[in-house]
Amino acid sequence: QGPQTFYIVYAMDIEKNPISFPHKDAKLVPGANYVRWNGATSLTWEYSTDSMSTWTSVGLSATGGNRVANWNVPNVATKNAFLRNIQGTDTAIAGPFIILNAPNNLNLDWACPDSIKISFSPVTGATDYTAYILGTTYMDSVYSGTATSMIIPYQPVNGTWLSVSGGINNVQGRRAYAVQLPSGTNACPLPRDGGISALLSPQFITSCQNPVQQVSITVTNPSTQVLDTLPVAMTFGTTTVRDTFYGSLASYADTSFTFATPIVWSGTNTQTLKIWSELSGDQNSLNDTVVQSINYYNSSLYGLPFTQNFDSFSNCGTTTNCGGTVCSLGGDFINLTNGSDDDIDWRTNSGSTASSGTGPSSGTGGSGKYLYLEASGNCEFQEALLYTPCIDLAGSIAPELRFAYHMNGPNQGSLEVAIFNGSSWSILYTQTGNQGNNWNNVAIDISSYTGDTVLFRFKGITGDNYQSDLAIDAIEVEDNIGIPVVDFAAVTNTPCLNTGVVLEDLSSKSPTSWNWSITPSSHSFINGTSSSSQNPEVSFSAYGAYTITLIASNAYGADTLVLANAVTVSPLPSLPFVETWTGNGSVAFTTENPDGSTSWTKGEVTGPTGAKSEVMYMNYFNYSTVGAEDGLLSEKFDINGYNPVLYFDVSYAPYSSAYSDSLVVEVSTDCGASFTRVYAKDGTSLATTSNSQSQFIPGGSSDWRTDSVVLSNSNGDFVQFRIKGIGGYGNNLYIDNIRVISSGTPATATLNVSPICEDTPFSFDLSSS
Repeated sequence: QGPQTFYIVYAMDIEKNPISFPHKDAKLVPGANYVRWNGATSLTWEYSTDSMSTWTSVGLSATGGNRVANWNVPNVATKNAFLRNIQGTDTAIAGPFIILNAPNNLNLDWACPDSIKISFSPVTGATDYTAYILGTTYMDSVYSGTATSMIIPYQPVNGTWLSVSGGINNVQGRRAYAVQLPSGTNACPLPRDGGISALLSPQFITSCQNPVQQVSITVTNPSTQVLDTLPVAMTFGTTTVRDTFYGSLASYADTSFTFATPIVWSGTNTQTLKIWSELSGDQNSLNDTVVQSINYYNSSLYGLPFTQNFDSFSNCGTTTNCGGTVCSLGGDFINLTNGSDDDIDWRTNSGSTASSGTGPSSGTGGSGKYLYLEASGNCEFQEALLYTPCIDLAGSIAPELRFAYHMNGPNQGSLEVAIFNGSSWSILYTQTGNQGNNWNNVAIDISSYTGDTVLFRFKGITGDNYQSDLAIDAIEVEDNIGIPVVDFAAVTNTPCLNTGVVLEDLSSKSPTSWNWSITPSSHSFINGTSSSSQNPEVSFSAYGAYTITLIASNAYGADTLVLANAVTVSPLPSLPFVETWTGNGSVAFTTENPDGSTSWTKGEVTGPTGAKSEVMYMNYFNYSTVGAEDGLLSEKFDINGYNPVLYFDVSYAPYSSAYSDSLVVEVSTDCGASFTRVYAKDGTSLATTSNSQSQFIPGGSSDWRTDSVVLSNSNGDFVQFRIKGIGGYGNNLYIDNIRVISSGTPATATLNVSPICEDTPFSFDLSSS
């Protein structure tokens, strides 16, 4: 009696290398699995499948020095698996956990108003199975049994997901991959069921189309017996209309049905249309009703020809904020609402977009504005919907939609163009992926919509990264029938003597015959073409300016275009010539900058002689677009009677072996029609000094090298060459003193003068023999 003294005796067993996974009650499947632990990396490992009665050694090696190993779990079925590691006298144990395959081939066989049926393949070693349906947060277990098919009490009002797992004596293994459980019934074996699955039209109402709209729906028979009658009804505003489908509708079939009484739209707001079936004795109410909001669009009516190049629109900026930019458009073009109707807006822009390596640098034709999608700022896979105004095709014979698109970038998304004729949308055109750094023109015949009032929808979706800016421009709708409107252009208006040039017919309204005439007469049609060809090829045999006339005609009449001085053939400069970038060189170069970003720039550095020199250079140190090509294109020149050699001075330091750039020389012997690569160096082969992780600037003559390319093998009298840099996010690349001379040893010169001061003139004499 009275106070008693008690003693508690305890011991602490601290595992030195505790196992993090698998843990107690983990669910493993046979085959490859990870083991994770803390502590040492070199341990002895064993597993047990019989509640630790026996142990089997297994070799587990830490991956890359981390406490992670790959374990090929044995192909057994057990709920009494354990894993342990041993280091000296210390042992760490994990378990029990289950090893059991997940069920395969999970299928939803049918869904009825009060239940669903699923089936799956049996799992070796499983004694029971449990089905799961996704609840508010978790996969909730809803049914258990021993069979591989289950009828589960459930009302599929909302779409969700379902799965199943195998178990051993009510200890469940890993779940199968979930499958979707749609809302409503599906293949339900009911003897009497009639439903409405979709509203086909109207989908969209405009101010410029008929306010009287037929209502078309899809009626379904998801029952096991043929339906020959299905009463249906609809409500629009305050009016309810009833009608009946008569016909033989087979089991599990569907068909379209149009109400005899149309609806009459009034107002300018979005309105709701409700449709339902009224089949007597219907055993399933879940598929009877469709309720849909119908959007209204207010637009002026435009006739043909219709053109829009967006140049009068206000720019909307290139801020990389995805749907945060709301862009208001002109000309009755509209962007749909971000966050509800779509994700982002088409933006009006001029010049380049915010990111390099994607998007155009201007509108079509090298200037003007365009509409585009800004993909930067975590704006991947975002949809933008654009509506054109209403366009009246009444009186047209062969109307045609034309537009230009620009889809440059390795991560490009997709473009879709659809037409709305007053009742439904129809897709006219789709394009996906990178289509190059150029504007592409599309022409689509829409003569099947002659007499209708239509509008077009441009749907763009960004790609999986920021380099997926997508643009459109130059939207036109024109009747392509009538007297032709003639137009043409020469592929080049400065061809070489006796070298072919193609004359391109650009006429509209479908001419069927062409008559070309050229003055003076010192020309000939070549390569099987003639004065009646649509796109003839012409060779000019005398210097001078040529006037070209084209008469294009069809059954409706003819049109004529005369272009004076359309082509000028001039004598080309001969050798030698030199470009030092100081003052006016002997040959003009054209800078080629396809992406409108960083390109060849003139600068002053220490040149090949060790003195200050003006040079051309590419700032690859700060230009991160890998693969971007920028060229310096020479004039054409005459090499007849010469054995030409191209010399140039180059200076380059790679950033590293992983980041270096390239220099290429391409030569044309067909007056610029095509080019062949004759020189290519990159990395160490291009380098004139060692790698540099700072911005490279030549420090002396030792940083320069003279390279040469023999042009005497050129098959022709006229040569043009291109020096091209290809970016690799490396370091600055410099070139200087480009010269083309006849083969042989170049003349050398020495200059001995008193010290030369900056901005102080001096004179010298040059003598040669």
